[in-house]
Amino acid sequence: MNIFRTVMILVLLFGVLLITVSAIAGPKDSFTLKTIDSYVTVFRQGDTSSPYMTTQINERSLPETDRLLLSIGINVDSEYELWSILEDLGS
Repeated sequence: MNIFRTVMILVLLFGVLLITVSAIAGPKDSFTLKTIDSYVTVFRQGDTSSPYMTTQINERSLPETDRLLLSIGINVDSEYELWSILEDLGS
């Protein structure tokens, strides 16, 4: 019985820890990558009126598939994913 109680307490504490970490981390950032004036440009998702960032990645240096995807917009769900895609496009 003591092992069961210990496991249940650990599960409860883990759940509280996850909720706390989620609250500290805040909402997830979402972004859209598009090509504007021949350069890969990043917007916060839902706000295409002002760029979050304009890169030095010229669309002419990209494969046709990437250019097509950027013309319709590439949605990403985290800043980590954003930097990963930008790194791939820039190499």
